Amino acid sequence: MPKYSIVEGHDFTGNRSWDALQAASDEQLEKWAADENCKQRDNAAQELEDRRQRRIAAEYRASVAPKPKEQLKDCPSDAGMFCDKCGTNLLYDSQFCRKCGNALTAIATPLAPTVSSVATNNPNLGTIVFAGFALFSLVVSFVKGIVPIFLVEAVLWGALALYWHKKKPTSQATTAIVLLLAVAVAAGEGYLVGRQFGVKTYTYLQQGNIQYRVDEAAGRTDRLGTGGWEAVSFDRPAEPIPSADVFLAVSMSKGEWAFNNDVCFDVSNDSGFVLQDIWIQITFDPQPPEGNLFLNLKRYGGAPLDKGKSGRFCGSASRAFPSGSKWSYTITSEGGWK
Repeated sequence: MPKYSIVEGHDFTGNRSWDALQAASDEQLEKWAADENCKQRDNAAQELEDRRQRRIAAEYRASVAPKPKEQLKDCPSDAGMFCDKCGTNLLYDSQFCRKCGNALTAIATPLAPTVSSVATNNPNLGTIVFAGFALFSLVVSFVKGIVPIFLVEAVLWGALALYWHKKKPTSQATTAIVLLLAVAVAAGEGYLVGRQFGVKTYTYLQQGNIQYRVDEAAGRTDRLGTGGWEAVSFDRPAEPIPSADVFLAVSMSKGEWAFNNDVCFDVSNDSGFVLQDIWIQITFDPQPPEGNLFLNLKRYGGAPLDKGKSGRFCGSASRAFPSGSKWSYTITSEGGWK
């Protein structure tokens, strides 16, 4: 017969063994752990060690937990509590003025800012993004000559930046929305600014065997010919070409006065303009009674002459060539598009 019976709690079996260990006191567990004849000796020792570890963990958590600050009742309030009748400086929890006996109204002492409230004073992502959009729109507006639509856009972005700064949303969903909006707006603004400042975008059209391309930003339509793309029309009237470009960059040669009174020249356009019209003054020697002749020349076929191209320009004279005379010409003005 074993030395210890089940009634005495040593020969534990099944769940009853763990229940007995859990319910036993530390002293009982120490007794069982020291008894070589107890079958639950090892389990009793393990339970003792587990309890010791739990006590250590609880003591550590208690030591690092923040302790509430106690305000000294004999210390004047930082909030500056004064009697609203006589102005005497009072203790923070005073209910009556110690000088005049006036009943006081409780004044809430302001709490020190927490770590989270201090952190939210920093600019968040939405504030930075929207403020950047506002600044960008303002700069573009001034660069393009005070464009109202960009000024309105700058005001709207600025209002959003101010709203975001005050509300300070910090959720991940809100941050994702701001990032997507930033990417979309940046792409759109980059596309528009690129079109305005040198990045060409064309719409291509086909009419029979002829191919056209349209530059909406420049208001220009080109046609593909054997020599490449050449301008055929613009959506605005031609403008006068500065005299420096007229006399230095446009040259005329092989002047011919035909029997049908058409006056034609070979024209080379090295200016920075697309050439549409050339006005010349024709003088005669000897001079006829009608005097000199002013003539408007246009490219043969009607299309303008693009930059760096050459072509034939003709104009119809209003009278026949005076017999026995010599003629010369002077360019007076030109028209075209930048």
